[in-house]
Amino acid sequence: MKSVINRYSYFSIYWSILLCSVFPVILGLGYIDEFMAFSVFGVMLLVLLKNKKQIPLPIKIYFLFVGFYFFYSVLLCLNVIKAVLLDVIQQSKPFVAFWGMFYLCPTFSRPQQSSLCSLSFIITFIIIGVLFVLGVEDSILFFTGHESGYGGLCLLVALVYYFNSNRTKKDVVIFFLILSLGLLSGKSKFYGEFCVAFYLFFFCKKKIKVSVKTIISGALLVMIIILVTSEKFDLYFGTAMRNEGDGIARVVLYLRSFDVLSDYFPLGSGFGTYACFASSKYYSQLYYRYGMDKVYGLEPDPQNGNFVADTYYPSIIGEFGLPGCILLICFWMTIFKKINSNLDCNGNMEDYRISMLLVTTFLIEGIAGPLLLTNIGVPIMMLLGLIICNYRLK
Repeated sequence: MKSVINRYSYFSIYWSILLCSVFPVILGLGYIDEFMAFSVFGVMLLVLLKNKKQIPLPIKIYFLFVGFYFFYSVLLCLNVIKAVLLDVIQQSKPFVAFWGMFYLCPTFSRPQQSSLCSLSFIITFIIIGVLFVLGVEDSILFFTGHESGYGGLCLLVALVYYFNSNRTKKDVVIFFLILSLGLLSGKSKFYGEFCVAFYLFFFCKKKIKVSVKTIISGALLVMIIILVTSEKFDLYFGTAMRNEGDGIARVVLYLRSFDVLSDYFPLGSGFGTYACFASSKYYSQLYYRYGMDKVYGLEPDPQNGNFVADTYYPSIIGEFGLPGCILLICFWMTIFKKINSNLDCNGNMEDYRISMLLVTTFLIEGIAGPLLLTNIGVPIMMLLGLIICNYRLK
């Protein structure tokens, strides 16, 4: 049974990298990420049932939360049922992908790890070849359709390579060479993530604890990130704050999320109503209510309404209120504790660095992008679940 789980998990990771990250735009695979995420989760549930094991408590809590908010959203009726269902699926897919791989707890053989390293090399050479042929902008559109997605692709490929490699100094160099391709995206978030990766791999020698030294190091790292991304930060936030009448969509989404929370305190407005893809596809009445339908990028016109889902945290604040914020914080705190406990058990700093980079990436990306909810978020969450559930065969 374990060998079947291992093979299935290997093919799930392998094909999710290809279909969810590299070729979804090229092949027009609109919902392949949802399919991969829920497939892994479904297999995990079947394994639990076959072994007559209880469904883990975190999964029970999450689906009680989802079930409650589904009926709450239907009763509140701020958007159509299609929007509610679409948002339920999209908000759930990264978590079910993580839990599926985490509770399957597979181990990969050395040939399987070598195959994943080879896949990373092949994807890297494809990216470089397309960059030479099409140039940066067209290459980004070719692979992911957006700059942030391109950065996520490079991060995923780099981490898959390093996790399955021998972790030598040469492998660290190759990891950063692959990761550096993401700098071409021009996204300030990726610059920050690159700085975090540099710190974790070259300066982090032991578990990160809250201390004076850690606070000083963290402050210096934040200063470096702000310095590197100052122009982009001013474009995204400073300009809008100086002139709210012409405010950028992202800032308006943040500001109005607290209005939504206040008006629907403490539960929020429910699925499919605010700052998510579903609320753009099935345009939410809340945007009219708060005068957001006149903000560039938030209009009901499909050609300009592509900034509605341009953030992650405002959707949590607006749609799910205090319970959603608390649950999200508890999720990442649990992950952080698991990463630390794994390090205490086996002293594996390499897996610690990878895990911390993934967690930090999602926390940074959530400020100005919904990476967690994109197609690339699924294989990355699978990778995170794989890393922290079971350290690879040595």
